[in-house]
Amino acid sequence: MDDKHPALFTIPPERPFLADLARAILNGDLPRLGGRPPAPLELADTTIYLPTRRACSALRDALLAEAPGGALLLPQIRPLGAVDEFAPAEDGDAPADIPPAVPDMERWLTLAALVQRWSRAIEPSADESGFGAMSAAAAGELALELMALLDTAQVEGVDLARIDDLVPEEMAEHWQRTSRFLSIVTRQWPAHLRERGLLDPVARRNLLLAREAKRLAENADKPVIVAGSTGSVPATAALMKTVMDLPAGAIVLPGLDQALDTESWTALDQCPEHPQAGLKRLLNELGIGREDVAELTGDAGPPRRVLVSEVMRPAETAEKWPDFLAGADHAAMADALEGISLLEAPDQRHEAEAIALMMRETVETPDKTAALVTPDRTLARRVRTALQTWGLDVADSAGEPLSATSTGRFMELIARVAVEPDAVTLLALLKHPCLRLGWSAEEVRGRVAELEVNALRQPWFAGGLDGLHPALERADEAEGAVELVNRLEAAFAPLTALTGPAAPGDYAQAQRAVAESLAAGADAPALWADAAGETMADLLDSLARGASGGIAPEIAPADYPSFFAGLARRKAVQTETGAHPRLRIWGPLEARLQHADRLILGGLNEGIWPRAAQAGPWLNRQMRVALGLPEPERQTGLSAHDFAQGLAAPEVMLTRALKADGTPTVPSRWVSRLRLLADALGLGDKLTPAQPWLDWVAARFAAAPETPPGPPAPRPPLKARPRQMSVSDVERWIANPYAVYAKHILALEPMPGLAEGPDDRHRGQIIHAALGRFAERFPAELPDDIAGELMAMADALMAEWGAFAHVRAFWQPRFARFAHWFADTEPARRAGLRRSLSEVPGRLTLAAPGGGFELTARADRIDLREDGAVAVYDYKTGSVEARRRAAERLQSPQLPLEGLIALVGGFELPVNAPPALAGLGYISASGGREAGDEKALNDPQALAEGARDKLAALIARFDDPATPYTAMQRPAFKALWGYDPYAHLARVAEWRGGEGE
Repeated sequence: MDDKHPALFTIPPERPFLADLARAILNGDLPRLGGRPPAPLELADTTIYLPTRRACSALRDALLAEAPGGALLLPQIRPLGAVDEFAPAEDGDAPADIPPAVPDMERWLTLAALVQRWSRAIEPSADESGFGAMSAAAAGELALELMALLDTAQVEGVDLARIDDLVPEEMAEHWQRTSRFLSIVTRQWPAHLRERGLLDPVARRNLLLAREAKRLAENADKPVIVAGSTGSVPATAALMKTVMDLPAGAIVLPGLDQALDTESWTALDQCPEHPQAGLKRLLNELGIGREDVAELTGDAGPPRRVLVSEVMRPAETAEKWPDFLAGADHAAMADALEGISLLEAPDQRHEAEAIALMMRETVETPDKTAALVTPDRTLARRVRTALQTWGLDVADSAGEPLSATSTGRFMELIARVAVEPDAVTLLALLKHPCLRLGWSAEEVRGRVAELEVNALRQPWFAGGLDGLHPALERADEAEGAVELVNRLEAAFAPLTALTGPAAPGDYAQAQRAVAESLAAGADAPALWADAAGETMADLLDSLARGASGGIAPEIAPADYPSFFAGLARRKAVQTETGAHPRLRIWGPLEARLQHADRLILGGLNEGIWPRAAQAGPWLNRQMRVALGLPEPERQTGLSAHDFAQGLAAPEVMLTRALKADGTPTVPSRWVSRLRLLADALGLGDKLTPAQPWLDWVAARFAAAPETPPGPPAPRPPLKARPRQMSVSDVERWIANPYAVYAKHILALEPMPGLAEGPDDRHRGQIIHAALGRFAERFPAELPDDIAGELMAMADALMAEWGAFAHVRAFWQPRFARFAHWFADTEPARRAGLRRSLSEVPGRLTLAAPGGGFELTARADRIDLREDGAVAVYDYKTGSVEARRRAAERLQSPQLPLEGLIALVGGFELPVNAPPALAGLGYISASGGREAGDEKALNDPQALAEGARDKLAALIARFDDPATPYTAMQRPAFKALWGYDPYAHLARVAEWRGGEGE
C-alpha cells in the first residue's frame, strides 16, 4: 500500500461493507488513524460519517459484534443526510448565523398557494396547455415538481434566476409561459424566504456541510472517516476533500471498480448512466487517480468482480467484449455465475409469490438472512402480504403509505363523507373499526345495521348526510338509526360548517375534531396511539402549523378529499415492531452498505429499475445543460451502482415479471446484458434457479380439483319442499329450480343494493300503481280526460321520488306518451264491460303426490264483461311480443296460470259462479318509440288448461325427493324473468363454462 494514497480506500462490492469497515477500524488497518488497534478511550474521539441513519445503526451493531467481549466505547457515527445532528451551536440549537430551514409542510403549502394565485391571475380559465385556475390538489402536485426543481438546483449550486436568459422572446409560446410560471421559484419564493428569515432545506444543508468541513479543518488532530458515500452531492464531495487532507482523515468508497480497463474508465466522463460514473466524478474532484485507492480488505479480486465489471461495461467501449470473451477463463466465469439466478415470472403476482417463497425458505436455515431490494413499492407490498399468510411480518424500509393504514382510511373516509357522502362511502365509515360515537362496538354495530337496512339500502335514499332523516321517515321502527344519524350530524358539524373556501389548517383542525368525536367510546381504540395514529396526528398538526407559518392555498370543500388523499398517500408510516429479525425489504437507497446472505433484486424491468431518465416538466435537456444542472442519466448511474453492488453479493436472485397489468414488459438493460454475456460464454443455464420457484407458486395457485364442479343440485326432503307458490315464481321454477330452493326452502331474500336509487322495478311499480288507482276510481265509466287523470295519478306517485332527476327527466315524459296511447285505446277495451278491477288476489289448490299444492296470484287487471266472461291482463313496462310467444309455449306461464285461476273461480270477483275466460293479454306501458302496445294470447282457455297439466307434472316431479333443485343458466328463460339474485350462491362462474342449455 506504499504507492497508494494513505487516506483513500475502497471495499469491493462482494464484501459486507460495514462489517469490513468495523473490522478495519478495530484492527487499525487505516494508517492515518494510527495503524494499530485503538486504545479503549481513543475510539470515542473518532468521527465517522455514513450516508444514512440506517447505515449508522448497522455500523454500531457491526462494531459491537467485532469488539472483544461485545462491549465498546463507540465512536461518533453521524449520517450525512441529517446535518443538523452534527452542526450544533454552543447552545445546542442550529448555528445562529445560519437561518433555520423552512418546514416541509410550510414550503409545500406556500408553493401550492403561489401556484394557485398564479393560475388565477395569469390564466383565469383553463385551456389545453394544462395551466389554468386550479384546485388546491392540482396546485399541490405542481408545487411538488417545483420543490424537486429547487432541490436539484440547490444541490448543484445553480442559480435558477438565469432561467429568464434561456428563453428569448422568439421561442415558442409554451416556453414563454413556462418561464413566466417559473417566476414562482425565481422571484416569489426567494422573497417569501427572506421575509420569513428561512432557508430551503438543501441550501441550509450546503451551508452546514461547509461549516462542518471548516470545523474539521480547525480540529485536525481528531480521526475522521467518511465511508460509503459516492460524493454525488457537491457539498458532500467538498467535505470529503477536507477529510482527505486531514492528517487523521480517511475515505472509504463503496465498490470502486478496479477491474475496468483504463480506456473504459476514462470514457465514464461521457457516460453518466454507468455505475462507476459517480465515483469517477468524485475522484476527479478530489484530484486522485483510481490507481491511488487501496482495497481495504486486501483480497485478490474474485471472478464475480470481473463479471460484474464486464456486465456494466460502458456502451462506448462495448467493442471490447469479443476480446474479453476470447480470453475469458471459462471455469472462472462459471464460478462467477455461481450464486446468481434469474427468475422471469409470468406476471407481477407470480413474481411476488416466488420472492415470498424464497424469503420463507431462507427462514428455515438457522441464522440465514434474506432481503428484497426493489424500487417497486407495489411489489414490496405484494411480497409483504404474501409473507404474512405464513405469519412472517417483514419490515419495509420505505414504510407503509399512511393512506393504506386503518387510521389513514378512517380519516380519508371522514374527508369524503363531509362533502360527498354517497351510500358506499358512508357505510364504509360507519363500519370502520374506529367508529364508536359514544357507544360500545356492539351497540354501534346494531345501530349501523338498522340504518343500513332502513335507509342506505332503500331506493329512496338520495345520498348525503341530510338525506338520512328523510329516508328513515319511511321506516316503521328505526329509533336506534335516528339517534345514530343525530350523533353523526353533530360529530360532522366542524367540517360541514366549512361551506366556503378555507385554509388547510382549518380543515385539519375540523377533521381532527370530527375524528375524535366519531372515535369516542368506552371500548374505542386509541386513535393517535399507534405508529399510524402518531403519523396522522403529526400530519394534521403540520398542516395547521404550515398554514399559519406562511400563505396557504384556498381549498373549496369539494376539493378537500382529493387534497387530503394526496397528502396521506405521500406520507409513510415507519414501524418495525414485531418484524422478523432475519428478513428485510429495502429500497435501493436503504440497501446501500447493507448485507444479507440472500439478496433478491426484484422488479428488474425498464421503467422500474432503472426508471426512465426524464428532464422534468419544466426544462428541456438543452436548458438544463445551459443552467449547469446534471443530466437526467445521472440518476440512472446511481441506480446502476445500487444494482452492481447487489449483483456482486455471494447469493443474488434477480426477478422480473414478463407482464405488468397484462402488458408485456421490457427487461432491465442490466438483466439483458447479464443474460447476453452468460449466453456468449456458453453459461446461460447457470442463471436458471436451482429451485423450481415458479412451479411451486403455480402449485399454490392451482386450487381447482381435477374434475370441474357441476351445478349444485340439492335434494331436500319432501317435508321441506314448498307447498305454496305464486304464479311468478313458477316461471323461476321452470327456468332455474335452484332459485326456488334458495327462496322458498332456504328462505333467502337478496339484500337491496346500496342506494341504487329507483330502477326499472320501481318504475314498473309506479305504472302498476297508477293504473290500479285509475281502475279503482273509474271502474265502469271513463272520465272525459283519460290521459290527464292517469297522468295526475302517476305524477303524485313520482313526486315521492322527486330527489332523483332521472324520474322527472325520463320516467314522466315516457309515462305521458303512454297515457295518451292509453286514452286512445282504453274506450275500446271498456266496451261491453260491467267494470274493470285491479290487483285482484286469487288462489287455486291442486292435488299432488306430496299433498295439496296452493297456487297464488295477484292479477294486474281483470275486466268483467256484461255476458259474465272475464279478461285477464298483465301490465308490462317493455316489449310484450316476446313475452306473448313465450306464454303460448308455456315457457312463461304466469298469465295462462292466472287464466286457470279465473276459470275455476279462484279470484275474488263479484260473481256467483266461475266465469268463462274471454281473453288473456298483455298491455305494454313502455312509453318509448311505441308508446304502448297490446297483445292477446290465442285460445286462452286451452292455454289455461295446458298450463294446469304442465304445472301438475312439475309439482309431481319435485314431490319426488330424488329430484334435485338444480342450478341452471338458460338464456331463453332468463330473459323473461330478469337477473338471477342467487347466481353467486350457486357459484355459477365456476361451472357455467362447460354447461349448455
